[in-house]
Amino acid sequence: MASPPSSQMPASAGGSNPNQGWMVIRLQTSLELLSYYAISLAAIIAIFIIGHWARRLAWNASQLVILYPVVALSRAIRKVCLRKLPGFTSVGHAILVFIFVALNATFSFYRVDYSKASNPAARFGWMAAGNLAFVDASLYTQYFISTGRTYILREEVVTAGIVLGFAMFFTVLAGLTLRKLKYELFYVIHLALFVVIVVTLGLHRPSFDHDKTLIVTVFIGALWFLDRLIRFVRLAYNSVNNEATVFPLPNGGTRIVLKKPMTRARPGKHCYVWLPRIRTFETHPFTIVATEPMELIINTYSGFTGDLHRYASENPGASLAVSVEGPYGTFPDPMEYDKVVLVAGGSGATFTIALAADMIRRLSRDSTKKIDFIWATRGRDNMAWFRQHLNHLMTHECAPKISFELHLTRSESTEAASSAPIPRSPSQMSTAAPSIPPSALEKNIESPALSTQASSVALREKDTKDTDMIETAESIDAVASGVDGLSLPVTYGRPDIETMVREAIMSVPKDKRVLVAACGPTGLVDTVRNTTASCIQVNGPSVELHCEQFGW
Repeated sequence: MASPPSSQMPASAGGSNPNQGWMVIRLQTSLELLSYYAISLAAIIAIFIIGHWARRLAWNASQLVILYPVVALSRAIRKVCLRKLPGFTSVGHAILVFIFVALNATFSFYRVDYSKASNPAARFGWMAAGNLAFVDASLYTQYFISTGRTYILREEVVTAGIVLGFAMFFTVLAGLTLRKLKYELFYVIHLALFVVIVVTLGLHRPSFDHDKTLIVTVFIGALWFLDRLIRFVRLAYNSVNNEATVFPLPNGGTRIVLKKPMTRARPGKHCYVWLPRIRTFETHPFTIVATEPMELIINTYSGFTGDLHRYASENPGASLAVSVEGPYGTFPDPMEYDKVVLVAGGSGATFTIALAADMIRRLSRDSTKKIDFIWATRGRDNMAWFRQHLNHLMTHECAPKISFELHLTRSESTEAASSAPIPRSPSQMSTAAPSIPPSALEKNIESPALSTQASSVALREKDTKDTDMIETAESIDAVASGVDGLSLPVTYGRPDIETMVREAIMSVPKDKRVLVAACGPTGLVDTVRNTTASCIQVNGPSVELHCEQFGW
């Protein structure tokens, strides 16, 4: 892959085989350009870090006229980069991918001696080693065949390179085909192929001399092993004197309450859960809903979550041996903002309810901060999953600071007929209306997912392609009398997410800060992303966006 076997290379340019001095020059050039590539990647990372802190400093001094151009430039860039672009998460994501591809293209072809057919293949091999990604080794194969040197393909170091190339190819292929269809199978294949890639890369360049490929390979393997060791130690530690109590929830949900708290756990983050009674050799990530006690609420699909829900249904309240590892994930601290707009679709409420509960716990009675809580889900059963947490939000002394917009996309005539008006917030009321059929929004909120990994519901769910969350229609208002005895302000019908988010942002004075956090299907998150980006103005409030999208 990278070059002919090292045994054919001279120790130096002045070695015993001067006819192969070109190989030494090629090696030196490749090492030099790979260093430039590494520097370029480090520069991109530095730009992100510096940009992040510069933006924070600019906000803290945003009232200074001298910094007005910096603030204006920052908001103009964010207004463009946050927008959704087909095939990418956002315009900013597309720009980053373009830069990465451009760098790879540049360093793959720059200063390549095309007088020898093996030189382009060697450069590709070096770039592959730098990226540890797929490279087409067919160029080397064609080169050796055309020169009548097929015996080289049977040498051990070359055979290792061939296996390495196929392993990289099948890793990419598995990611494109199995990742969404059968995640657990993809994960096993991906892990096994990664081990094959690292081992065969080392066998392909089995010497510490001449070049640094084996050093890089050992370093990569050591990092991976260290990561797994740290995770194992944390799992072992958190399993001591720990157990999980499992409860079935209506409409396929499962609640897990852990006996032992986890260090640094915070509602909204996620952790990996090990339940050997359900799956002995698997850990799965789930969103942390609460920390006192530590609680997880899990939607049910196939695979692990299906087995877990069946066990909870057959053994409600049962205690299981458990361990957790983490926490992982990061998001802006909502306490740093004057207004927080939380938008959820379906079980994405696991994330937004966690943020709302954590924020209201830290609010003081005289605080001027506001929370807009927007949630669209199929029916009452899904809301019942969070009955305790919703009750806490609605009965807390700071409850007037929260404005609820709860939408049921599946309306039943019996629900509408028995409903009685209750306030959405102290200053708002809702009116009754007839039943409506299931909407497109309903189909996109909680479709039966293909994700057998069944991971954090704040991070994983199937992206339903055949619906359009951006489509808006006249909403039909009604009110639910309660969910398991809890009075909730509910609107039947599809929410106008774009209008709600826009009004929430535009109602904030220009000297204040707004955080918009969304979790749900692709359609909902795209709408929130584009609307938020369009609301960023130089003379408006400072706006931050955090999205956690269903899917892999």
